Amino acid sequence: MPDNKRQHFLPRHYMRLFADAEDMIGAASITPYKFVGPTALGKQCQSDYYYVNEEENPEDEADKWISHVERESAPLLRDIGRKFSMTGDEHVGMMMLAVIFLNRTRKAAEIGKLSAKWWADVIIKDAIDRGELREPQGGWKPGMMDFKGTNSMLLRHCLFHPFFEMVTLNYKFLKPAEETGSSFVTSDNPVVVMNQLLDKRGSERSFAGFSRSGFQLVFPLGPECCLFFYDPKVYKVGGKNSSVVVLKPADVELVNSLQVQSADKVLLFAPTTTKSGVGELISKFSRFRQSIDSHFQQWGEETGKETFVLHRGSQATLPSPWNFSRHSGNRK
Repeated sequence: MPDNKRQHFLPRHYMRLFADAEDMIGAASITPYKFVGPTALGKQCQSDYYYVNEEENPEDEADKWISHVERESAPLLRDIGRKFSMTGDEHVGMMMLAVIFLNRTRKAAEIGKLSAKWWADVIIKDAIDRGELREPQGGWKPGMMDFKGTNSMLLRHCLFHPFFEMVTLNYKFLKPAEETGSSFVTSDNPVVVMNQLLDKRGSERSFAGFSRSGFQLVFPLGPECCLFFYDPKVYKVGGKNSSVVVLKPADVELVNSLQVQSADKVLLFAPTTTKSGVGELISKFSRFRQSIDSHFQQWGEETGKETFVLHRGSQATLPSPWNFSRHSGNRK
């Protein structure tokens, strides 16, 4: 087994971007809502042997690899969030980090194994019906089969295609206007993907899609900095000659609303953030949250008929249009 029992699915060096000098970070659980306030960041977003499937591969290399990534990326994240600019190599590194963060969290794992759990239900129920397996006491229920090591699988197989698709995107640094009191928040699932162009709320055809026109990705890098990747053929963002876009409080709130939607369980923020501000944010936008199970849908469950299933990743919906980004009128 790995030497480090406590493994973070959100790295501590990332949480430090929102913490004070004493490594205290603000936290609040979303459902049900509970304002925790300043707390030790080391206690957040972690689990025992999170990256290890001790039953199948107790010496899994995923934890060693992710530890190496964290050592290399810690100064990158810290410096970029302070200087609001990137070199070419730093740009490449941030694209890969965004994809890694998208696939390493607990919410990513729970969504990622929905298809596997559905197939397990189908196969086991069929074996029980044919008498090949004995039915468990109380009967077989969907979801009784679970899977470990999902994040290790995602980190092995789901990084490079999204990374190469991100090469086509432009980026801007978002910054709250000074002296407004506004600041960005983050969560235990901080990288948000969305697609304003193709978002049709309630439609089965609504996908963000790394390779689709209109793709957007939001990555908070501290209370004063948020990295925004976007499709330049679809959107105009800020000024043409500046990499920094200053946001009014209304737009900062919309950016933060995406974290309320994306979060698995916990919203994170600077320890000086007020309880009333956090409570208002969660109260206003928690209705846009989707359950884990809602990412998997099926039709045609009648006996003897085909069953169609749809498994989609986590994505957010913009509650209302923001002012710093608009459609360019172009389509790919």
